[in-house]
Amino acid sequence: MNLSEKIEKYTEYFKHQNYDDVLDFKLVTSELFNHFDWENESECKKIEGLYDNLKEITFSNCPKYGGYLFLFTQIKGVDSDGDSITMQDFDIYFNWDIAVEHGYDWHDIIASGETVVHKVANEYDQDDFNNHFASLFVLTLLGSVDNAQSEEIAEFIVANNVKAYKKVFQDTEDEDFVSDIVINILKIIGYDIHDYEMDGGLCSINGIHFLDAGLDMGYDYLRLAEDFRDSNI
Repeated sequence: MNLSEKIEKYTEYFKHQNYDDVLDFKLVTSELFNHFDWENESECKKIEGLYDNLKEITFSNCPKYGGYLFLFTQIKGVDSDGDSITMQDFDIYFNWDIAVEHGYDWHDIIASGETVVHKVANEYDQDDFNNHFASLFVLTLLGSVDNAQSEEIAEFIVANNVKAYKKVFQDTEDEDFVSDIVINILKIIGYDIHDYEMDGGLCSINGIHFLDAGLDMGYDYLRLAEDFRDSNI
């Protein structure tokens, strides 16, 4: 399969969202990047063309695709020399207006006390929850930096969990697959939760907007949220 065929196949993959979770999306995307040479002008034009196609798909349904378009720009591949490569090497960057316009408004969600889990669960059916949740969580997280303090962002991150999911769907799911999605998203965008493991003690997250009660965490979500906000504001 030549490069053009790989691009066409990936475009269909992106469009139909036939991936199981964000880690699958990361794997397929990084594998595609491994076939590109950012120093090759012809291949740069092909990746630019691919991104234009992905933007066109995204604008057909931003809540469904927008978060994945951002992840696309963040996922790393490896070039022919074994060096890490991202879309920034091709001068391709995410349009932040997509997050601002299509993520859930920060003031609205704190007024309602509803996380992205609640919003998506009430707007889409259970079978379609995962794809929309991942995308809208990303968009809402990105949009929060202009309005939220790091303590609020930390609470927002941990409050998107299976407990919130079960309140809407009254599901019997025990494993916190929602938090797993969130943790995997954070890792893709450069915030590996294991880099924030507490060296003794616990990180206390207060219930300001989304939690019924505070939580004590083994990872420093407050520092993670501060790093995220400082890097994106």
